[in-house]
Amino acid sequence: MKKFELLLKNEKIRSYDRIATLIILINLALFILLAINAADKKIRITSLAGASLLLIILLLLIIFLLLLFLLFLILLLLLLLIIFLLLFCYYLK
Repeated sequence: MKKFELLLKNEKIRSYDRIATLIILINLALFILLAINAADKKIRITSLAGASLLLIILLLLIIFLLLLFLLFLILLLLLLLIIFLLLFCYYLK
């Protein structure tokens, strides 16, 4: 016998996303400051590599969020088009 399953909506997901983005930005700023103020060439190169990796992660996060928003808009437009076509066909009869 299958037991029931209860799914709860996580209302703090936006806060988690903002905190993750803030952590990425703080790390990026620290890597850049370390690259500017470092006396050793190895530390400077390593911090620039870390900053570039964090920048790539941040750009991927922004692209992912924009694609989700665009997908939502496309689905909404398709739904409105279907409703319009159904109403148009209904009034033609």
